[in-house]
Amino acid sequence: MGLYLRKSLRAGPLRFNLSGSGIGVSAGIPGLRIGFGPRGNYIHAGRGGLYYRATLPSLGSNDREPSQPPRQENPLPRGFSRTDLTLGPVEVIDSASVAGMKDESADALLAELNSKRQRWRITPVVTVLGLVVVAMLWTSMLAVGQVAALVVVAACIILAFQYDALRKSTVIMYHLEPDAEVRFERLLGAVQEIGKAKGLWAIESHAQVLDGKYHAGASSEVSRKPTTITLGQPSFVQCNLDVPALGVGKQTLYFFPDRLLVFDADGLGAVPYEALQLERSTRPFVESDAVPSDSRIVGRTWRYLNKKGGPDRRFSNNRELPICEYESLQLRSASGLNELVQVSRVGAGEPLSQYLSQEVHALPH
Repeated sequence: MGLYLRKSLRAGPLRFNLSGSGIGVSAGIPGLRIGFGPRGNYIHAGRGGLYYRATLPSLGSNDREPSQPPRQENPLPRGFSRTDLTLGPVEVIDSASVAGMKDESADALLAELNSKRQRWRITPVVTVLGLVVVAMLWTSMLAVGQVAALVVVAACIILAFQYDALRKSTVIMYHLEPDAEVRFERLLGAVQEIGKAKGLWAIESHAQVLDGKYHAGASSEVSRKPTTITLGQPSFVQCNLDVPALGVGKQTLYFFPDRLLVFDADGLGAVPYEALQLERSTRPFVESDAVPSDSRIVGRTWRYLNKKGGPDRRFSNNRELPICEYESLQLRSASGLNELVQVSRVGAGEPLSQYLSQEVHALPH
């Protein structure tokens, strides 16, 4: 899928327009629109072929430093023990708190995103209050009044939804120069190459196997969940381009042109690409589920083994399992990012590895 850069987008009642001279914003209703932009302020009115446009005087600017949300350090536990005596301690593979993932060049953006995410929504309150009032007055109103009340409540809900979208959304507009656009297309293609694999899993934890006879001869056991790479935008972020997103447990990684944004329920952090480390490795994996069509089977084993490596006849449900060759991709950063992804096709992560090692320093900062 190619890169598509939109020239305009909406956030609530506002419309943002991107041009060669900068970003403009306008708001209005059919027949009337007021706009502000780098080329001046204007009012545009009219319908049915008759239009009026006039320039408005510029307004004084009032620059304020964005408020910094309080940062809470809630480090996750790095491990826990299982009662299974055939396994060693389980090591949880998870990133640290996103509060520690700082990117000085994105401090203002992170402050705005975190601040707006913490704002509560008024739409549920308006919806509940409106329906309660209508229910209380329903029997005392005529049919016309009932219809009018429902219309008013619906209008209030729509306005509240638009207000929430405006106050909670952050607008990010990219104007990519030709060389930056080419680099982002490379990044987009590299991440989507991983998403093309028939099998993709986020590894949540792993534990050393103490007795391989009960674990198909494997040296470690992992806990994993299927994941996908999608193209889109984070919630309450209005951007004029779609970016790849990778779900890794509690967090979601968004590959924006200039940095990696990490979203979770507590907030978000940023990792500049020059600080992002990708470690690739190829490992055999005993597959107990369906084998993806693009993976390579390198051997066979049994769910339960005897001392000679054959099937243990004491177990009636003992079945033969394929050993597949998978690629492991570990994403790390000094600020606390630590995610492990398993890919069914070996070599799927090579384009991203080459991008990070060869092109990262050419990205705009």
